[in-house]
Amino acid sequence: MVGSSVRQSDLYSVKSINAWFDEINLPVAPVCNMMCNFCSKSCDCTANGNNPEYLSRNMTPRQAVNWVENVAGKNQRARVIKISGPCEPLYNYQTFEVLKRLAGHSQDYILSVSTNGILLAEKADELARLNVKRVEVSINAISANAISRLYSRIVKDGNVIVNPEELSNIILNGQFEGIKACLKHGISVGVNISYFPGINDGDIPNIAQKCSEYGVSDICIIGCKPNGKFKNLRTPLIDEILPVQNEISKYVNMVGIKSFN
Repeated sequence: MVGSSVRQSDLYSVKSINAWFDEINLPVAPVCNMMCNFCSKSCDCTANGNNPEYLSRNMTPRQAVNWVENVAGKNQRARVIKISGPCEPLYNYQTFEVLKRLAGHSQDYILSVSTNGILLAEKADELARLNVKRVEVSINAISANAISRLYSRIVKDGNVIVNPEELSNIILNGQFEGIKACLKHGISVGVNISYFPGINDGDIPNIAQKCSEYGVSDICIIGCKPNGKFKNLRTPLIDEILPVQNEISKYVNMVGIKSFN
């Protein structure tokens, strides 16, 4: 039983998870509802913390569950089951099919999902019912200007949204109302911020401050190689990321760095 290893109150923080358990990442989400200007179909969703140099082969729900049982059977530390791609987990029925199949084993696994947050507010109740213990939300901008530079369009309720103001409102409402709903259900929430020098620098401290106000206690800054329309931009250096980490440490307790430079 997972809970016997650490105190229940600390169990689902990113620090405890990384210290005690290994992660099994399940690529079961083949479709995305957001067109990120820094992303490409040639790699997994980088905003959700995936390696921008790697494209996962999609698994069916049955393959994913079999893979979990196989890996966990050989590695007793492999207890964190994470769905973070290759595209947007909450936009794909396969994600929920896998979670349903694993929900009955919630004492054996920590179920985790990464998301761009557009659908998080409306899916939070279902995630809680399926015993998801941790959600990571990708929030890369908070101003309409930065959001319009990072994203070309989104799909919401079957409609393609391109208007910058509407785009911004839908994204931010889904993300922060979703965070509020998850925390209300007792789901641990972390936030990933992809850092693009010259584009979202000014937004990052404001993201951290608002996350803190909503009760988020850990943030990860991602420095990744841009793809898609941003392919000619450079990857931020670790020396550029460290001051950002220091700045947002004023607002949240845990600030990690993930760099693919």
